[in-house]
Amino acid sequence: MQERWLSDGLAGSAATWNVLAQQVVVSRLDLEPGDDELLNADSWYGYPVAQQRLHDGLADASNPVVLTGDVHASYAFDVTRRVGDPESETIGVELATTSISSGGDGADITATSQQFLDANPQLRHVNHRRGYTRCRLTPSELTVEFRTVPYVERDARAPITTTRSFVVTAGAPGLMVQ
Repeated sequence: MQERWLSDGLAGSAATWNVLAQQVVVSRLDLEPGDDELLNADSWYGYPVAQQRLHDGLADASNPVVLTGDVHASYAFDVTRRVGDPESETIGVELATTSISSGGDGADITATSQQFLDANPQLRHVNHRRGYTRCRLTPSELTVEFRTVPYVERDARAPITTTRSFVVTAGAPGLMVQ
């Protein structure tokens, strides 16, 4: 019932941008590079048929943008029509924001983060620092800034910086580095 409501809403939307806010990563993220695949079953990966139906619904919407939280890292994905197929058509983007303070100071990129980037071609950005994601929508483009602080534990006045920026042009799904 809820899936149908969402799918019908996306397909019938006349909005320029269709933004879906939710808690767990929608895109495929292989956590173990190599021949074997390790996916987090406590997310959409545990429900592959429903995950594919969601991607199909997103494909029917104009300019879908998925905003995701609760992962304690920032990620940017090109969302593909067929889940886990980097050769499949890009239909939208997913932006996962980090937490502002959970897990200590974090790090820009770790060896594990680099493995994630290497194993997941649709993953365009990963960062484990604390911060937030800023999005600006206009009728013609979405601008995304991943904002982080170098520390949260020793001083509340840490400087904020933009670690990565992307632009998505309406009608042309996919992240472009700004």
